[in-house]
Amino acid sequence: MTTMKKTTLLIGYLLTFLFIFSSCEEDEVAPTPEVEVPEAVEFVFEAMNQFYFWYKEIPGSIKAEDYTDPIEMVEDMRFRPIDIWTFIARDNGATVDRILEGTQNGIIGIAFAYDDENNLRIVLTLPDSPADEAGIQRSDIIQKINGVAPSPDTQLSIGETPELEILSADGTVRTVTLNRADVTENPILHREVKEVEGMKVGYLVFNTFNGLAVEELDKAFTEFNAANVDELVIDLRYNGGGLVSAAQHFANLLVPEQNVGDLFVAEEFNDLNSELNSNLLFEEAAQNLSGINRIVFLTTGGTASASELIINGLRPYIDVVLIGQNTRGKYVGSSLITFEDYTFAPITFQSANADGEVFIGGLVPDIDANDDITHNFGDVNEEMFGTALDYLTGKISGARKSAVEIKPLKIFNQETYWNGPAIDKIERLD
Repeated sequence: MTTMKKTTLLIGYLLTFLFIFSSCEEDEVAPTPEVEVPEAVEFVFEAMNQFYFWYKEIPGSIKAEDYTDPIEMVEDMRFRPIDIWTFIARDNGATVDRILEGTQNGIIGIAFAYDDENNLRIVLTLPDSPADEAGIQRSDIIQKINGVAPSPDTQLSIGETPELEILSADGTVRTVTLNRADVTENPILHREVKEVEGMKVGYLVFNTFNGLAVEELDKAFTEFNAANVDELVIDLRYNGGGLVSAAQHFANLLVPEQNVGDLFVAEEFNDLNSELNSNLLFEEAAQNLSGINRIVFLTTGGTASASELIINGLRPYIDVVLIGQNTRGKYVGSSLITFEDYTFAPITFQSANADGEVFIGGLVPDIDANDDITHNFGDVNEEMFGTALDYLTGKISGARKSAVEIKPLKIFNQETYWNGPAIDKIERLD
């Protein structure tokens, strides 16, 4: 048996939870004695054959001794075309830091996309980032990057110290130079209580299920309870997932009190690891928003994984209304494995709600709406939020309403040193 030199911690990521992987099975295929296999390759090979959800689909011709790079090997072992989520990167723990501690190193803190008129707009600004401290907000237009006017046909580099010419919503133009910094990512981008036609609407823009989520969610729901909100709009349009423990806590804040103890989600692993199958139950939460009879979720194709898990898990117990666009459909979960300087996240299980429903193909909105980046979060004129208010005030029904044209945004993340289409190759790492 091959013995690992160090215990490996499998940390919950996307739809995952915590467990320890410290050894490999006796009957796994070992490399031939005459070939020295890199330890990282051997470890990943054994982990894939033991824990990978689709391990039976791994081509039998793949052998560890044929590889010197575990990244290349994972690409060959991945079950295509189904599995678009498994990843491995040599990142020295950066992914783990981001998920557990909310730490992002050397960033400026923005994402951007082109609007219908090919203006490059700020999509979001991370709280307490250099961009946030410079006053850059969602809907601002980037007129120049390092002196060059952007267009969908150009390839621009953000660079280490980007100079941005910003046109703000009030018409002012200014040039700001942003110095990269380490940022602890608050998962809440925006929250407020909006009074509309005599009702109080709690509005929360939630961006990621990281290690800070529980504390920040409790703060937000303390405010919502103190304000005695009548309705709730949860904006998950850019939330690609995160820790299952954080997702479960969020669901605990939303589920009707009488359903505490009921099934939130059932997790199923492959047949080699059926002992890991588990049922996650709704638990009592001090800041549970009791009295809410329905929840409106704002979604796009960027809504994935743990975000979809919450929506699907709540559906059997409370009236859930989706406004926006189809979610991504990541119905399976990963386990984040750290080994040497690699971060490895193979798909290891799938999830279903109390009705046995999974969200293969994504969750379909009840009411269509576009992501309107020409307005800031909380602006009643922003299409998705405005549509939610129209629904809550009875101006439109819950019957499916088709927008003139659904226009999914291509969102660029500044951390990739923007280089046109190359961004698509690493999007799933976020």
